Amino acid sequence: MRLLKEVIINILNHPKYEERNIIFNCIEDRINFNFDNTLLRRAFTNLLYNSVIHNAPDTIIKVSVRQEDKIYITIEDNGKGMSEEEVKKLFERYYRGTKSSVSVKGSGLGMAIAKQIIEAHGGKINVKSKQNFGTCIQIEL
Repeated sequence: MRLLKEVIINILNHPKYEERNIIFNCIEDRINFNFDNTLLRRAFTNLLYNSVIHNAPDTIIKVSVRQEDKIYITIEDNGKGMSEEEVKKLFERYYRGTKSSVSVKGSGLGMAIAKQIIEAHGGKINVKSKQNFGTCIQIEL
């Protein structure tokens, strides 16, 4: 999925994040899916930036794409993770995790917007996380 690869490249081209370790794995040559390029780009950007900015610089982020009957996208990291309470609130508008070790500017809308965009494309998004072990975001389109 070229769009997702471009989002990753854009993040890694940012001077502040060029040393980050983002691994992209997509074995599909071509995935046929009608989508709004601008909206889906924004959703993937929001999801990936959250993984980058809320974790230590040595965190490994793995992004994988596979197609079976549907398209499955996984964004997984070995970062600090979240509590069950944080995961429950993650997609609420204006929610901003309070345990970030860095000062993060933002409106608290990124994850809510990402979820709305995924759902507008007929998809589902699910988040699993364990503190001190990382977070896994699963998207089904």
